Amino acid sequence: MTSREFEIDWEQLHELSGQDAAFEQELLQLFLEDSLEQMNYLQQAWDQENLPNIRQIAHHIKGASANVGATQISQSAAQIEIAARDGLTENILIPLEELSQSLNRLKLYLLSD
Repeated sequence: MTSREFEIDWEQLHELSGQDAAFEQELLQLFLEDSLEQMNYLQQAWDQENLPNIRQIAHHIKGASANVGATQISQSAAQIEIAARDGLTENILIPLEELSQSLNRLKLYLLSD
């Protein structure tokens, strides 16, 4: 899988890593591990219909993904956060699925490297 199959702001990641490709891979791997754990918590919060927890977890993912330049992940998490804040549960499912798919694409990219 190529890096073009998911959205990363490479310029931002290069700046964060000091142009160190190995460090970038490590940052993305750590981000992925944390995000997959957060996705488990997010699914639990969804199953419990706990909108405050959904909002908080989505906020965490949004910030972490923005830090490493994972733009699509950050956008999906932001949509979830806003919907949870506004009590619009019907607006959570699509970005939740997009978030899951983006994380899977990142996982495949890191495994293929």
